[in-house]
Amino acid sequence: MIRVAAWPRRLEGTIRLPGSKYIANRAFLMAALAQGTSRIENAPDNRDLERTRAFASFLGAGLQPEGDFWQVQGVGGRPVWETPRVFFCGESGTLARWTLALSALSLEPIRLEGASRLQERPMAELVSVLVALGAQVEPATARGLPLSVSGPVRGGRVTLSGQVSSQFGSALLTLAPLLPEGLTIDFASSPVSRSYLDLTLETMRRFGVEGGRDSEWHFEVPGGQDYRATRIRIAPDPVLAGYFMALPAVLGGSIHLPGLVPDGSGEGRLIELLGRMGLPVRVHTDGLTVLAPDGPLRALGTVDLSDAPDGVPTLAVLTALVGEGTSRLTGIGHLRFKESDRLLDLAGEMVAAGLSVQVEGEDLVIAGGGRLRPVVMDAHGDHRLAMSFALLAMACPGLAIRGEESVGKSFPDFWRALGQLGISWTPSSE
Repeated sequence: MIRVAAWPRRLEGTIRLPGSKYIANRAFLMAALAQGTSRIENAPDNRDLERTRAFASFLGAGLQPEGDFWQVQGVGGRPVWETPRVFFCGESGTLARWTLALSALSLEPIRLEGASRLQERPMAELVSVLVALGAQVEPATARGLPLSVSGPVRGGRVTLSGQVSSQFGSALLTLAPLLPEGLTIDFASSPVSRSYLDLTLETMRRFGVEGGRDSEWHFEVPGGQDYRATRIRIAPDPVLAGYFMALPAVLGGSIHLPGLVPDGSGEGRLIELLGRMGLPVRVHTDGLTVLAPDGPLRALGTVDLSDAPDGVPTLAVLTALVGEGTSRLTGIGHLRFKESDRLLDLAGEMVAAGLSVQVEGEDLVIAGGGRLRPVVMDAHGDHRLAMSFALLAMACPGLAIRGEESVGKSFPDFWRALGQLGISWTPSSE
């Protein structure tokens, strides 16, 4: 448990963000499946990516760090699995979905295991689809890990609900070009986090694979293709950027984030939304600078965040700090299935800290003007909650955060990075 020990009278600083873990997860897996040797630059280093690289090795790829980049010798679409054929996914729900799909390339059973939360995170829909494509999954009624899976899978046409996780679709899209028949995916409803599906297709194209969608409901990837080695530099992580972009709203001053550019899609919408709240954002050729607002922050009104779920905690804590007005964050029911029940746990901790927050169905309704009190906020083992609660701790000296070590899942250097800006933390026993 930690509290803020010191902070600058006026924030002035620069933070170089690690690469996006969303892109890195895809890049390492596709490089592992590719023909030839890929070069991956500006890859982040965290617990999730350590497990992703371990799976790339597990399916036979050769990985070698070379200074600030990785060389990945791919298997040319033909994994040579390590023995024993057992893989531990750690805490990564993202990786668990990809390993389930890609393990169907094995003719011998692959057993997948994970940390306790992965026993609860939904897998049943992806299991059902893989079984329909010819895979063997034991137990066939599995709702989470552990389970065993083997192929062969043939490809064809499948339907996903689109309401639980975009990772089901992304995992299947990644598998699709290696199947003789390819894959067509129909969504029964508009998929949550659709921008992540687009990111998967974009990364596949960078590795030489054709595929696309003709609507938000219909995706198609031809079979019989090969991933081809490439050189890829991973852009800064937009969600990690959000925690630092929000700092001038709490501490004043400004912060510069080199390499970060607004793209208006998915989690990158954080840049535009923080601007709507009143944070001046200055875009430069080498990144962007965020300044303190000229006056009180503005409420967001109603905003659909179904395509930017990981930015919800940042926006939630900031909208709670506005002087007046109500924000309704909609389309985020799937947050219940993250590292924590990110919807209820976020709301509950914010209410305990004196803020006005309600969960209404799949929405989060937040009224500004609450008065923070110095409580202990529990991150519930969720890295996103821990990092967003840091903003509240800076706004209310004395407020403590329990579970601060959870940031290692995506940004182990988070507290150190804040320290570089003059924001230091101290352990607390209370």
